[in-house]
Amino acid sequence: STYLIGRSKNKKTDELRTYKLERVQSVQLTNEDYEIPEDFDGLAILRNAWSIIAGEKTLEVILRFSPKVKERVLETRWHPSQKTEDDSDKEGWLRWSAQVADTKDMLPWVRGWGADVEVLEPKDLQKELRKETRKLMNLYLHNAEEKKPAHYALWAKTKKKSDEYHPLLYHLVDVGICAQTLWDDALSPSTKEQLANAFSPKMSVEETGNFLSFLAATHDIGKAAPSFQQRNKASIERIKKAGFIFPKRHGTTIEFHSTISAWALKTLLKDEIKIDAYSARRFAHALGGHHGILPKNIRSMEPFNKGDEKWAEARLQIIQELQRLFNPPQGVTLPENIEDMNMILMLLLGLTTTADWLGSDESFFDYEDRFFSAEDYAKIAKKYAKNALQKTGWSESWQASGEQKSFGDMFEYLKFENPRPVQEAVIKVASDVGNPVLLILEAPTGIGKTEVALYLADTWLQKEKGRGLYIAMPTQATSNQIFGRTFDFLENRYPNEKINFHLAHGQAQWNKKMESLRPSSIGDGAKDSESQMRAESWFLPRKKTLLAPFGVGTVDQALMSALQTRHFYLRLFGLANKVVIFDEVHDYDTYMGKLFLRLLAWLRAIGTSVIVLSATLPEKTRREMAEVYAKKTLTSGTQAQYPRVTLATSQKIETVELPPPADRKIQLEQINPSPENIVQELETRLAEGGCAAVICNTVKRAQEIYFALQEANFENLTLFHSRFPPAWRKKIEEKVLNDFGKNGKRPQKAVLVATQVIEQSLDLDFDPMISDLAPVDLLIQRIGRLHRHKGNARALGLLTPKMLIAQPEGDTRSPDFGSSRYIYAPFILWRTWLAVENRTALNLPSETTELIEAVYGEFKAEDYPPEIVEKLEKMQAKMLKDFGSDIYKAEQNLIPMPNVESFITDPMQDLKDDEDPTLHEQVRAVTRLIPPGVNLVCLHKMPDGSLNTEPNGEWKEVDLKRIPDKEEVEEILKYTISVHFYDVVKALADKTHAKWKRKTALRYHIPLIFENGHCSIEGTKITLVLDKELGLQVEKETL
Repeated sequence: STYLIGRSKNKKTDELRTYKLERVQSVQLTNEDYEIPEDFDGLAILRNAWSIIAGEKTLEVILRFSPKVKERVLETRWHPSQKTEDDSDKEGWLRWSAQVADTKDMLPWVRGWGADVEVLEPKDLQKELRKETRKLMNLYLHNAEEKKPAHYALWAKTKKKSDEYHPLLYHLVDVGICAQTLWDDALSPSTKEQLANAFSPKMSVEETGNFLSFLAATHDIGKAAPSFQQRNKASIERIKKAGFIFPKRHGTTIEFHSTISAWALKTLLKDEIKIDAYSARRFAHALGGHHGILPKNIRSMEPFNKGDEKWAEARLQIIQELQRLFNPPQGVTLPENIEDMNMILMLLLGLTTTADWLGSDESFFDYEDRFFSAEDYAKIAKKYAKNALQKTGWSESWQASGEQKSFGDMFEYLKFENPRPVQEAVIKVASDVGNPVLLILEAPTGIGKTEVALYLADTWLQKEKGRGLYIAMPTQATSNQIFGRTFDFLENRYPNEKINFHLAHGQAQWNKKMESLRPSSIGDGAKDSESQMRAESWFLPRKKTLLAPFGVGTVDQALMSALQTRHFYLRLFGLANKVVIFDEVHDYDTYMGKLFLRLLAWLRAIGTSVIVLSATLPEKTRREMAEVYAKKTLTSGTQAQYPRVTLATSQKIETVELPPPADRKIQLEQINPSPENIVQELETRLAEGGCAAVICNTVKRAQEIYFALQEANFENLTLFHSRFPPAWRKKIEEKVLNDFGKNGKRPQKAVLVATQVIEQSLDLDFDPMISDLAPVDLLIQRIGRLHRHKGNARALGLLTPKMLIAQPEGDTRSPDFGSSRYIYAPFILWRTWLAVENRTALNLPSETTELIEAVYGEFKAEDYPPEIVEKLEKMQAKMLKDFGSDIYKAEQNLIPMPNVESFITDPMQDLKDDEDPTLHEQVRAVTRLIPPGVNLVCLHKMPDGSLNTEPNGEWKEVDLKRIPDKEEVEEILKYTISVHFYDVVKALADKTHAKWKRKTALRYHIPLIFENGHCSIEGTKITLVLDKELGLQVEKETL
């Protein structure tokens, strides 16, 4: 034959290839001249080819030859790269290997050795030989297929436009074995014991594992149905030959296979393993929800979906084979206690979905077309499952050993020999409390709440053999900060154990520490190979992150467990029998009420202990949390002097007073809120130097004050708020930490103008502070940034911490809270103002409770001047109406309480996609009363018409005409800003980009093109202006 050598150049390839002349179908002449390059090395391009198919990349082929042909193989050098050695696994056999460009032209040679050769690598060559063997069997052994039960013709997974398939029975065995392996090697003793003890009557841990693994295996029995099997046209003829009939549709609605599974299982479980009808129906509903949505109607099924008796017989035979394999106990009954029943069903659903994801992963579970009994195939599946759990990080993850440490030993790396008085008192009260438990610790900043929470969490986990820890923070910035501290804690607490540790929020992938923990791919080690800490790749998608033993992230990741979202149960499964710490909880956050309390109820039900850390909580909020967790109604309050700790278990609720730290006196002063006055105040206060913060309630006001300070020629001036792209914001945050952080280089004089981003997120220290009026608990939180770091030199006039509060416009009888009224309830702002307007100082923490109750306590008209009572009452009525509306909306989106009997059989419909970032916005909207927003990707148009992420064109070019690759997606996300202006959201909400919808991370992002820093929003009078110094500004055209 004659071959042409040419370069194949298209979207997928750019390499030299060989083409057989006889196979060229058409030729098109060009007017170009061509000369053979001088560096062309002729036939050397075939050095990697087996015969004629060339390529620059190679793959390794490993073959094993029998003793019968060993000498014949060794007589010839079949390929320049070949290597041979005696096989270590099979005595007398020969192991042969070579590096080749392609195996297509090698296949006939391998096939020619018949049964005397075994392909070890690559897997694709194995599969090709299996297909060839099957065809030969069908050709020469006509009765071979007839020996298989008919259901072996049914597929669970198949290749598109191909008859290559993985039999349904094998897939069910795969998933059941994965569930069994998770039970044996990954789930904590506390989870297994909780489940075993909940059944009626109680079962052993082994019996429970067998039972749940069997149920998990049955999850896809609904694929043994004509409406599912007809989806692969290439398989229909094979299935018909096995005796199955495909009914005509006649307009019938095609049911999901998961719904058919639930419909079939309610009868099969009752008849075959003698589960009572009530329990069987609930198990069936739960298993039918393994794709994220619980089925609603499973009473009846149309013939097109269920098939005739032949299909029913196939389902029965498969269930019977699974029953023989997993040996589940007979006659299992769900408990009468509804909460325990729903706990079992939720954890079963989480286990099944996890096992299904593992068992469906083709990188671990090969397609198998050989005929095995269920028992024989299970031996293969066990090896696959063990490998899958080991590679993904499930089987080698942390398990509690039972070893408890003292506080001093646990924090030796921080040089803490003994706990502080408050810490010691908390430990004394809480170390031996029965689990699960809710602990609410209220104490001022700086007393080590985080360390005592970590100590208690670790002690409880060791004592109860729990599953791990999740720390929920209010913001991404606070999450990033505590992630580093928790990393240090875990690395020192468990230096010789592999710790799977994740950061869980929308921007987690850009965190440097997280990046160092993340392997390049599943099964690889962490990039920081000297550490035992890692963030296993399998757990990286957000819906999977809570399944990892240890995590830090935003509170919405946990709150999603209680919202009607797809796979909400998977998050509950991930949190079960862990300790969850909610840090920096304040009352304004807890007006989410129903959502947080619903989550607390479910955490108690799934055996999860909870620690709530707060500087300030009203008595009403503390009481509601304790009552919902303990399932008790208090006849008296939970009052005790501040600081205090509250414990709630199924046995009791108690609040204990803690040793108070020494008071700090904070000077207070009320000032005119105008930008011009703030400039004058800072000029006066910083005459001799000093570092000041101005905290504003809105981005617009922060920009106005920053501009005024610029005009006054203030030096070392920084603006910091949330409306910068992350790439820019990160650099600003680094500067802020360097100027005002604990280990930074503090300037002699500087001013930071910021929004709430510094309220909780960063460990900063200022001499004086100017703050817009905010709810009293947030004012106290802001005060915590005054004179925070001991040892910092301060100017003579700034030796005492001072807070200057920008007073509302108007007078006390009719205050105007300006734009702050859109952020915080005017009723709360007015009560805060009434509590502080005549004060010249605050003594904290001794006055904390008095201040909190003055604002959040019961409103009594007699406590206020008569002339303002009516206005206050109107404001309160509006606030309650607004909150009532928000609570109503929250209730529409909440999963039912764990004691609702119909939870599993009357499921929620239209569940939202839990990967949709707009849903996370809705969670934040419920918890913080923030309006809906849009994610805008800020791109800049260059003079040549191209688009760049930077206005000067110095960074990444973005082509909107094609689908971005992984690296481009990462860069695009670094230039995203979330905007909540109603007119902007309304105009842009449906402007998502078609090419980006193919990328999960960009699916809900909207590209916005700026020219010279400006972008006019079509259909509105709004122009967005993006500036590196001021961030994003929203300008509205006025007449």
